[in-house]
Amino acid sequence: MWKNYFDLNFSPLLPHIKNSDLSECVIETIEPSQLVHDAQLIQSIDLRTVQIEDLQSMHSFCQFDIDNTCIISGFCFWFDCYFSSAENSSSVRLTTNPSSPPTHWKQTLVFLPEDIYPLKGDVVPVDIRLKQSSENQRHYNLTIAIQENQSMDITSESSEEESEDEPEEHPIPCSCDRDKCKLIRMIMEKYDEENVVE
Repeated sequence: MWKNYFDLNFSPLLPHIKNSDLSECVIETIEPSQLVHDAQLIQSIDLRTVQIEDLQSMHSFCQFDIDNTCIISGFCFWFDCYFSSAENSSSVRLTTNPSSPPTHWKQTLVFLPEDIYPLKGDVVPVDIRLKQSSENQRHYNLTIAIQENQSMDITSESSEEESEDEPEEHPIPCSCDRDKCKLIRMIMEKYDEENVVE
């Protein structure tokens, strides 16, 4: 996005932009309103039956069906623990969900190198891998890969392989799938929503 933002190159600003070069997770408390999708289960672990080797590497695939046009800057992780006993059928839940009262664990945020701009109806397929650190077994190396699909163009930069006979100027708003046109359309829709007189 920063290399071609409305035909302007903002890449020299990248070193000064927060989160533009993050290589580690951020532990922070966020508001539920900052989430653009419902939670999805990444991993479920039963401490009564889990084996040590099960914890060395974990893999999950999620598919986020986008209900509203939005901007995705990263992903948020948290955990729930359920405590139960053989004598008591009910369980006690400890949660670090953003909708629940804050805990000292907060949430784990993983920022993307660049924002993505899915439209309503798009699908964002995400591959998540956790691998136990060899240096500290309490830590995991987390890898997130957004898989390309036909439903959504996740490339945030304009393609340099565009056809030469494509016109330079597009109508505003334009309904094509070019990133620049999607962004303009999204900004105009947001502006229209904010200026609706009730």
